[in-house]
Amino acid sequence: MSISQVRTGAGTPLVQRTALEGLELHLPDLEQQRRIAAVGSLLLAELDLVDRLAAALTRRARIIGSRLTRNTRRNRD
Repeated sequence: MSISQVRTGAGTPLVQRTALEGLELHLPDLEQQRRIAAVGSLLLAELDLVDRLAAALTRRARIIGSRLTRNTRRNRD
């Protein structure tokens, strides 16, 4: 039996607790669960590094823009 077979309600679908208690869950073995968790952790670390890199690139672009603007003003004077 699947959740779609036991849900009720016209607008927002609801699943009764008793219906959930009767569902059988098929989980990967423990070693595969550990590998999945490790990949998830690596993905979060990668996302953090990408965010930090984007922030560093933004700071660098602002510094370069500021220096170019300052140098342009000096050359006009």
